[in-house]
Formats: sequence, C-alpha cells, structure tokens
Amino acid sequence: RYNDFYIAGESYGARAAIAVATYIDKKTDIPLRFKGLMLGVGLVFPLMDIVDSANFLHTSGLLDEYGRRTLASWFEIIRASVKRQELAKAADELFKTVFNMPPVGQKTIFQGLTGFDHHGSIARTRQPLRVQKYFDYASSNEFKRIIHVGSDMALDKARREVAMQLAIGNFFEDIEKKVKRVFETTRVLFYTAQMDAVFPAANIEQSLKDLPWSWQETLKTARRKPWYRNDNSSLELFGYEFKVGTFTYTKLLGGGHDVSMDQSEAVCEMFSRFLKSRRS
Repeated sequence: RYNDFYIAGESYGARAAIAVATYIDKKTDIPLRFKGLMLGVGLVFPLMDIVDSANFLHTSGLLDEYGRRTLASWFEIIRASVKRQELAKAADELFKTVFNMPPVGQKTIFQGLTGFDHHGSIARTRQPLRVQKYFDYASSNEFKRIIHVGSDMALDKARREVAMQLAIGNFFEDIEKKVKRVFETTRVLFYTAQMDAVFPAANIEQSLKDLPWSWQETLKTARRKPWYRNDNSSLELFGYEFKVGTFTYTKLLGGGHDVSMDQSEAVCEMFSRFLKSRRS
C-alpha cells in the first residue's frame, strides 16, 4: 500500500484499465498511491473510428482498390447496425469482417481479401511459431495434468462466445467522458504500433486529436521526436514520441497489435522510462 501503483492494459485491456482508474478516482478511501496509466493499442475511442483499416491496408499494399472498397463497405454495414442499436448484429458482422474469430469453417473478410491467416500485423501473415508452440503445449495432456485441468478441455474454446458478449455489451459504448477524466487527472503513457492492422496508429492518432480535453489544441501542433535505444542516437531507433503536460504518446516501430510480443525490448524500455520520469 505504500508503493506507487500503476495500471497497464493493451487492446481491450486498455479499456478495462480506464475503468479501473475511474473507479479508483471516485473511491478516495482506497489505500493506493495511484500514479499513472500505461495504455497500448487501446480500445479507448469509439470502435468504428479506430477499427476501420480499409485505407491503411490499401496504402500499405495489402489491399487493391477492389479490396479497399469491399472492406470499407463492410465497415459501413457495421456502422449502420450500430446506429440502429442492433448491437448483436453489429458484433456478428464485426467478427465476420476482422479480428480472428470468424464462424467455424469460414474466413474473415480481412483474411479473404489479404490472404493473411492472422489479423494483427501488416508485416506478418500468421502468428509467430513460438505462439503456435505455446498453444500446442498448453493444449497437451501433459500441461493439463500439471494445472489439474480435464483432458477434454480446449484452450480458447469459448473465446468467440465471450468476445461476442463483450462486443454486444461494451465494444460500442462511448467512454469519452471517462477517457477525458483520466487523461486530465492522471499521468498517462499512451502508445500505438506502426504495423498494427487491427487499430491502425493513424486512426488512433486522429481520435486522440479529436478528443475535446484541455490539451487538445497543444496536441494538434505537438512535434514528435525520435526515440532511440538508451536515448542514444547511434543505437536502434525504437519509435517516436511527444509529450503534452503529463501525457506521453509513443509510436513503436515494427510492432503490430501484439506489440509487447513483437517489440518486447522496446516496450520494456518505454515502461522503464515512463516510471523513472516520475522521479526525475
């Protein structure tokens, strides 16, 4: 209780981190020294504003003009369902279009148009071998015996059903007020990934610029600077960053949506810099 307390979350986890920070902010009797948030490639802005990757995938060379128009039309279909508050329909259309949870035996529109097996990074067509080996081991009877799980249990078996319920109940909810409150009152490290095919960095950056908070105008004209390993320009370029007030934005080079796996060294150094800056 006497140590500094930080909350971190990526993707949907960033949304959960905002919720926890909001709760702590309201509960003054919680014995925590809450000092900041670390949010990565996060679903903290309206989903349809950041998930529409048609233009990004086109300019990246993964889609031709036919593919761009096709994918864009699917996002318009989802937007129409959301506007009519047909959220179950919108969620079903979303999972048919992107992410990695199509109906059994089918491919997503993204997979069909790009030829990619995995929706995560524009630089990688499928999950890394080490991830597949993890799934293979976690699905083995040997591992199940170690953690006392029945041999008939399947890893991620209910993933699509759980994601569907989250989508219906939360994905399309506007949390702008919570985001503004947290950004205004808390030290925040907010980061995106250059190769993210799920929530393209350009989409998130635009949503960040559109957010009506006290640093909005300053943020629109903020100049980024290169960030090198160990802050040494003769070493590897990890990404770009800018700071406004107590808000730090970083774009990590080479990373996809699974940025902490893709660029683990850079992410570790980024976290360390953020935590140490509190004491400098």
